[in-house]
Amino acid sequence: MLWRNQSIIAFDTETTGLNPQDGDRVIEFAAVEMHVAEDGRVEKVERHEMLINPGIPIPREVVKLTGITDEAVADALPFEKRAKDILGLL
Repeated sequence: MLWRNQSIIAFDTETTGLNPQDGDRVIEFAAVEMHVAEDGRVEKVERHEMLINPGIPIPREVVKLTGITDEAVADALPFEKRAKDILGLL
C-alpha cells in the first residue's frame, strides 16, 4: 500500500493500571493525525489530547509515571462521554 493521499493516526493511552478486568480505567487519550499528500509529503499534522476522568483515584505510581493527577482530571469528562469523539477520530 502506498501511503499517499491518506490520513495516518498514531495514538497512545494512559490508564490507572494494566488490568481493566480489575477496574483500571483510561485517564488520557492522545493522538497525532498526519495527512499525507499525493506526493508523499506530510502536509498537515493535528494533535489531539483528551484527559479523561476515570471516576476512581489515580494510583501514586501512575502519577509518578504519567504526571497526570486526580486534580488534573477532576473536571474532565468520563470515558463514556469521550468514546464517540475517540471513535470518530479513529
